[in-house]
Amino acid sequence: MNTSLSSEGFLTDFLSFFQTQCLAGMNNLMSEAYYLVWILGIITLCIRLITDGHLFGSGSWTAYIMVTFKVGIYLFLVQNWHEFSIDIIFKSFEIAGLEAGNIPTNKIDVSGIMMTGFRLTQNLLMSIMQTTGWQIVMGILPLLFLQTFAILAIILAFGFMAMQFFLVTVEYYVFAASAIILIPFGLIPQFKFLFDSAISGLFKIGVKYMIIIFVTGLGQTFFSSAALAADSAPGIILQAVISVFVYAAVIITMPSVISGMIQGSPSSGSGVAGIASTATGAAVKIIRK
Repeated sequence: MNTSLSSEGFLTDFLSFFQTQCLAGMNNLMSEAYYLVWILGIITLCIRLITDGHLFGSGSWTAYIMVTFKVGIYLFLVQNWHEFSIDIIFKSFEIAGLEAGNIPTNKIDVSGIMMTGFRLTQNLLMSIMQTTGWQIVMGILPLLFLQTFAILAIILAFGFMAMQFFLVTVEYYVFAASAIILIPFGLIPQFKFLFDSAISGLFKIGVKYMIIIFVTGLGQTFFSSAALAADSAPGIILQAVISVFVYAAVIITMPSVISGMIQGSPSSGSGVAGIASTATGAAVKIIRK
């Protein structure tokens, strides 16, 4: 894979490399998952024959048929795990996020998120580079400090946003690739929680991915056509910095909020959670009195 560090699409190529390697790892684990299905299927059959007391009786045929049917289902699931985890679940959440955000492009470009910060501050950067020594002497040094701070702050904010999107995407692919080895454990009731964790984990990360696409798409639609003028007033510069930081904070904190919603509890840092906890404590004291 030939990628130049000077290319604007470096982050996108880097993400594609991670996705390709994760899918390769998933394919490598598929043979081990097949082996586990057969081994655990045999163990399940033996356990059922012994516990039901039909080891040599006529009722053993029912156990044979049921276990064979279950093994077939899990073999089918392992064989089609790529289509199920990526082509169905992941793509469905991606399309839902794109449509909710009314994003005209086919996908969110992680490099485009990063480059938005550079485009937003390009005029300010060119203005600083064209500043001469006598202008600094004439008293615009404070403005130069403000412009430099704004450029760094906005670029770093969009960098963190791109990193958040990058990490959520990689998290899903890594989990999907490694979860294939947990699928066969659904055959044994005592280990079925591993299978449940694999399925629920896909949906949890998928919801986070969908929300981040939705919020990121809204911001990209707005900031893609915006740019600070070279002669922007200090108030306008500060307003732009604060707006970008608020937007970045929403994207960065969103995964923890969504995780709390999925788990049925508000975020631990939420003010609403604190108020609810205080109110509950006061109610308990009143009842006890």
